[in-house]
Amino acid sequence: GVELNAANQVLMRGCERLGYASEIAAQQGWQPQSPDDGGWCSLGWKQGRRQGMHGSALADAAQTGRLLLLDGCSADEILRDRTGSACGVRATMRDGTDSRTVIVRGRGVVVAGGGFLNPFLF
Repeated sequence: GVELNAANQVLMRGCERLGYASEIAAQQGWQPQSPDDGGWCSLGWKQGRRQGMHGSALADAAQTGRLLLLDGCSADEILRDRTGSACGVRATMRDGTDSRTVIVRGRGVVVAGGGFLNPFLF
């Protein structure tokens, strides 16, 4: 099982006392093999072994058969439907000196450009 740290224990107790539904989320990463591993890890261990996006979230998505990776692609604009909800992304694919516009549509859009780059898309 997953051991909650002190902050997450407080959060779970607070949810329980307020009557909010809560549960421990599925964990991505490797389960520790020894106490020296320092607990669940999805980013890296002091021994140099690494579990990044390629071995966790991307591997899970690839197993669904619905993973689309666009190398050399930069998001330019979040597309919106009539209600203003995000419904896709307009992006530019670059390959050497060539570039082309790509539109990807979906039920949901996840923006993961970080605090400095996300605002440019809105």
